Amino acid sequence: MAIGLRCFVIALTALSIGAPIASAQPIKHQITGLFMPERERDLREVCEKLADMKLVRIDYKNAEATFDYVPAKLFPKQTPEQIVQKLDNLLRSASNSTFGVKPLCMLPPGKLTFLEIPAGGLDCKACCLAAYEAI
Repeated sequence: MAIGLRCFVIALTALSIGAPIASAQPIKHQITGLFMPERERDLREVCEKLADMKLVRIDYKNAEATFDYVPAKLFPKQTPEQIVQKLDNLLRSASNSTFGVKPLCMLPPGKLTFLEIPAGGLDCKACCLAAYEAI
């Protein structure tokens, strides 16, 4: 009987070795560079270049995006803060530094004030991005 139990344990161990670490899960991040609705399409195009992660949803109003990925696979042995930094580097590299990632805002949306600063003469995305980054 002890031999049978030992074989069962060995068989379970062998099966679990090939099991995936975890499945992809939706993770939300604050996105920099998402300053106008037209930039949503740009972000989608950039995210198509990224392997092992999928853009699920964009919340333009709060400048947030939800991605499906496995943090332990994409960024092994990293802390949550390091994951945000690595993802920022990855997104900046893929977008020629026009998008980035920051930690989520911890304030509830009701405590935030939307501020729109009109700027005339900005008719291209690059000029708009420069003004956005300056502010």
